Amino acid sequence: MNKLLFLCTPGLGFLDNVLPLAENLNKKNKVDILIMKGLYNQFRYNPELKKLTEVTFRKKYILGYFNIIFESKVLDLNKSQVFFFSLLSLFKNLLIIIRGTQLKLFLDEYNFFFYDIYENHKKYFLEFVKILEMKKKFSCRHGLGIDHQNYKDRLLIKNTVLLSYSKFQSEFYRKDLNQNSEYKIINIGIPKHKEIWKNKFSNLDFKKNLPFQDYVFLISRHADQRYLPLSKKINIIKLIKKYILDRNIKIIIKLHPKESQKKNFQIYKNIFGRETFNKTWFTSDLHPLTLSKNCLFSISFFSSVCLDVISNNKINVELMNIDTGEGEIPDFSFVKYKLTHFVKNELEFKSFVENFKNDSKKLKTEIKKNYNYVYSHDDYDKDLIDSHNL
Repeated sequence: MNKLLFLCTPGLGFLDNVLPLAENLNKKNKVDILIMKGLYNQFRYNPELKKLTEVTFRKKYILGYFNIIFESKVLDLNKSQVFFFSLLSLFKNLLIIIRGTQLKLFLDEYNFFFYDIYENHKKYFLEFVKILEMKKKFSCRHGLGIDHQNYKDRLLIKNTVLLSYSKFQSEFYRKDLNQNSEYKIINIGIPKHKEIWKNKFSNLDFKKNLPFQDYVFLISRHADQRYLPLSKKINIIKLIKKYILDRNIKIIIKLHPKESQKKNFQIYKNIFGRETFNKTWFTSDLHPLTLSKNCLFSISFFSSVCLDVISNNKINVELMNIDTGEGEIPDFSFVKYKLTHFVKNELEFKSFVENFKNDSKKLKTEIKKNYNYVYSHDDYDKDLIDSHNL
């Protein structure tokens, strides 16, 4: 029986996308996970992912302080707990840690590894790269976006199966890789959008204080100096209040994992109104597949969560392209491939809200058609298990 290790990095978005694959592989193999530094903090804001992670993987490991790895049955540890367990593991494994061999000995226990190969570019991952270079690997991107980036040095990879969400992404892989790379590409579409996986979220109850239907799902995002400076984000949130809340349409917000729960929540309080919190607008830690199921439509600045919304046959409207005179106007893949409805100014946003009910059927048909074209997939179950002896 093979032993596989999933390296959860750089965020829980990676985990969200690969969990269906881990569950499938776990039927015939021993499948464990290593949660990289800092990510344990995010589980408390993602209870559904936490629950699915706990039941999917055989063993759960955390990379804690001093680069020490320890096993933990509890995923949503706080910093003090991680520090305590790091010290405990330090004393238990003092000799191999002093020699600097804990990571190698730990990784050598596994036959296959699963992570985002693009993390090889990053400084924090260099120690892993040295050990994993010649080992057998599966890789898929931590985000569902298929935008191409021009790297200074093309990736040189060995013994790697690249899992592609889209045929367009497969083309980008070939552009990014060094000609001496050894790899195979399998097009898998988006595994978490299969009904058998989505049904895992269908029995999870809404929190009692949330509206059950007739609300807008707001996919929040942290400010970005290049595309979404704070001033632009504030101006767009004001538009959302004007055309959604002020028209007596309720909103449920899900903050991005990188957003500060205290700082960013304060922005919404200041604009949406403290006195109406949990009356007309709400925040939730539930999964996007849950929150988009009964929404009227969703709103994003820019997010691959729009694809979760599409999978539930709902429409997302993207506001990043609204020109407020602040920040660059991007050309991201979700607009490029028409996977979301986007507006360029306040008037277009106003028109979308006012005409949504009349236009929704046409918009849904067009966007779902594009989604099916871009994210078509092969039979990845057979490819992964049969072709690689798993």
